[in-house]
Amino acid sequence: MSGTYRTPYECEQIFLSLDSGKRSAAVEHLQSWFSEEDRQRIRKVIAAHGRYGWIYHLYDDEVAKEPSHQGKAVIAASGHLRFATLVRNELRVAGYGERDLGIRNLDEIYTFLVEEALKEPA
Repeated sequence: MSGTYRTPYECEQIFLSLDSGKRSAAVEHLQSWFSEEDRQRIRKVIAAHGRYGWIYHLYDDEVAKEPSHQGKAVIAASGHLRFATLVRNELRVAGYGERDLGIRNLDEIYTFLVEEALKEPA
């Protein structure tokens, strides 16, 4: 990675510019990959913390259980990084990696793919 930071808005624009068929296929894959327990947990975090930023709160409940961890962003982020790595690697193995989607880095869009996959049915 070149170290170039992209804003959440820029990342969303990259997500929206993906080929719609590839985007839909990646979303469908994630829908089938997440367990029902994971779906409910992640939906709850998204609802509580909003789009894009939810990822930084995915493990708040675990951090809260250990008083010495509270306020330590590094510990909270370690869970976020574990989740991010699992999702990105699953996408790559399933044929939805950077090269497949025509993007520079899955880091920029994976949260949007997860959000799309976990939208409540209308």
